[in-house]
Amino acid sequence: MKIRYWKWGLVLAVAFSFFVFISLRDIKQTNQEQAVADIRGTAVHQITEDAAQRMREALSANIAARALALSREDEDVAMLMAVEALNVLRKTDTIPHATEHAIWQTLANGTVQILDGPGQSPPPSSGQLLSPDEKWRAAYTESDNIVTLWNLTVNNDSNTPNPIQLAEHKDNVTGLAFSPDGKWLATASTDDTAVLYNLDQDNPARSPIILDKHTNDVTAVAFSDDGRWLATGSADHSLLLYPLTWSDFQDRANVLQWLEASDDTSGQDGHRGPVTAVTFSPNSRWLASASTDKTVRLWSLDDDPQQYGITLDGPDGNINQLVFSPESMWLTATNSENQSYLWNLSATALIERACTKVGRNLTQSEWSLHLPEFGYHKTCNQY
Repeated sequence: MKIRYWKWGLVLAVAFSFFVFISLRDIKQTNQEQAVADIRGTAVHQITEDAAQRMREALSANIAARALALSREDEDVAMLMAVEALNVLRKTDTIPHATEHAIWQTLANGTVQILDGPGQSPPPSSGQLLSPDEKWRAAYTESDNIVTLWNLTVNNDSNTPNPIQLAEHKDNVTGLAFSPDGKWLATASTDDTAVLYNLDQDNPARSPIILDKHTNDVTAVAFSDDGRWLATGSADHSLLLYPLTWSDFQDRANVLQWLEASDDTSGQDGHRGPVTAVTFSPNSRWLASASTDKTVRLWSLDDDPQQYGITLDGPDGNINQLVFSPESMWLTATNSENQSYLWNLSATALIERACTKVGRNLTQSEWSLHLPEFGYHKTCNQY
């Protein structure tokens, strides 16, 4: 009898184990199916969101292009259109370059702030820099034609001289800049040239590249953060923009200068005085330059920079320094009297200032003419 009970107990135990196994397998399968469904749902949601974001950015760029086309015909309508190009974006969206361009073109001059400094700031008589990779230190004195270069990674018993004397210039050095990857050092001089030194060589002084297309003092040099461009500014009123991604970049330089309008051209809005400062925006979309003509000019690097110059009016005195903020939302210009001029390009500030300046919304007829495919709504909520 006991044996019979034992057998039945064994059968029940096996049956229970099989039931538990089947149940666990079904639960696991259900959980896996749910996990797959969740992943698919998340992916679909993300794809949908990405597509919607791209559509908003494309729409913003389209409206911005219309604003740019109107910027010289009707300033108020162009400003409101630029605001509308910002309105269609969400805070997390990337501002398209075309919208950024429309903002600079139509709104920037209306947002300049002037901060008085403590008085006249004397021009620097020397300068020094560390390379971004912290391998090199360079220094110069403006009353000399020599740049001194220290390799910070070698021992004193190295066969290469340390420091190295870079003496290619025939006249006083006016500025220097390291490329973002630390490969190049660029120097400027009153001998009308800029010089590139290759820091990957054991002795950078051996084979310099001389850039001699300017016809007067070279006053400023700068590299873009993405390493694509080298810019030089000169007392000959021009800038040269070299595309470093090309091996023959010396022959491909873009000449950014003032051109009088003719029957074949509409003119070019370059500087009408010596260039005193140059800098690139951190996103490498813009080159900013300053001049004794009391303007700051912006050149769009994502477009044809020779055709899309933007003029920022206002600075008094000679601008000796230009600085973009890390997010490219502010541009600061400082003059010889130590006054600072700030252009705030944050979307919130621009919308508020533009709406205040224009003091109205687009009219129904303006909306129908310039934005006919969209339903009318207020661009500036306070009006």
